[in-house]
Amino acid sequence: MSTSAQAITCPADCKVTADDGTKYDLSALKGQTLTTTSDNGDVYTMTLCGQTAQTCSKDPSTVINGMAVQKQGSGDGCYVLGVYDTQQMCEWSTSEPGAALSLIMQDGSSTNCMGQDRSLAVELNCPKDKSALVPTSWTAVNPTGTCDYVFKIETCAVCAGGCVGGSGGSGAGTIFLILLLVSFLLYLVVGSMYQYKVGEHRGSDICVSLYPTTFCGYVAAGCKFCMSGCKSSGAEYESFAGTHL
Repeated sequence: MSTSAQAITCPADCKVTADDGTKYDLSALKGQTLTTTSDNGDVYTMTLCGQTAQTCSKDPSTVINGMAVQKQGSGDGCYVLGVYDTQQMCEWSTSEPGAALSLIMQDGSSTNCMGQDRSLAVELNCPKDKSALVPTSWTAVNPTGTCDYVFKIETCAVCAGGCVGGSGGSGAGTIFLILLLVSFLLYLVVGSMYQYKVGEHRGSDICVSLYPTTFCGYVAAGCKFCMSGCKSSGAEYESFAGTHL
């Protein structure tokens, strides 16, 4: 681990500062458990900024649980690849090739690694869909004959400007469109009920009477009609119709 990285910690809230000073808010991913299976059947589990439920109790080393775990598809091999401990140091780097942000850890289990701790690099990149916070798929690579692991994950949490709409939070435009649609449907339903109950309109005349220029008035009158228990003498309608029709 480099000298500059030794000043970088493993923050409990998962809001990190990279080695170049760039800040990233990964708190929405904290506690999310991600699982993937490699081509050879090994199952990899990771809970970012936390600890997975998967443990390696049969590992003779003292490292039996952590942030990332490898469960071998053949045999009963189980190894912790990295431990996220706020009392230790994490290397958050933006200088690793092919990644917007990398979390580099060198504190995994040393079992079957010739006495060396396993190392893990979690490479985070911005997806094409900038609303995708939690990845539906990702890859875990362990080059043959090594105790080095690379997780490649895409999440909008590392996109410039953060997540845009979707699972990362609804954008203002999306919310506006939803409200507009709901308002329009309310206008049609309540307005039609009001026209049919207290007006003289029937059939296609109802559609004509709901011309958009009278939108606000009809919605207000329709809501008032519903709140009165769908009972009206028709005076409110006549007064409104005389003004707007």
